[in-house]
Amino acid sequence: FGIHSIRKGAATHVATGSTASPPIASICLRANWAMPGVLNQYIKYENAGDQFVGKCVSRHSRKSKEFVASPPYWDFSVDGREEKEACERRLHSWLQDNLPKEAKDNLKVFVVYKMSMAAIVHHREYLEEHLHQDCILRYSPFWTCVDGIPFPEKV
Repeated sequence: FGIHSIRKGAATHVATGSTASPPIASICLRANWAMPGVLNQYIKYENAGDQFVGKCVSRHSRKSKEFVASPPYWDFSVDGREEKEACERRLHSWLQDNLPKEAKDNLKVFVVYKMSMAAIVHHREYLEEHLHQDCILRYSPFWTCVDGIPFPEKV
């Protein structure tokens, strides 16, 4: 297996098996494939198409209500502005403290880490029940530090 095989397989999966496939331009852009001539000049990246391709590649059924569901996230929207900001500061501080030192200055890594932790907190009971006892996730910081995470009820 090479990177090309993975991209080709993902693109084939997304483009086939349904009449509701993402636009071919979005598939090509996500796969980092050039589109010759006019296509490369005038068809540009756009979030909606890329997000659609991402959902399809993650094997969510396009015919289910789960396809349009947001991933888990911390929701402080019902709190007042000051409380919301305080909660976000506390959460970000906790996440920064538990992030490996090599990644502390990388905003993109921080965003992925925050989303990953929200997903683990949200699915914790299911994972606890279904993960094999020797699964590497159980020994990773993602799993071992999640018990102390602030605001698990806000995910």
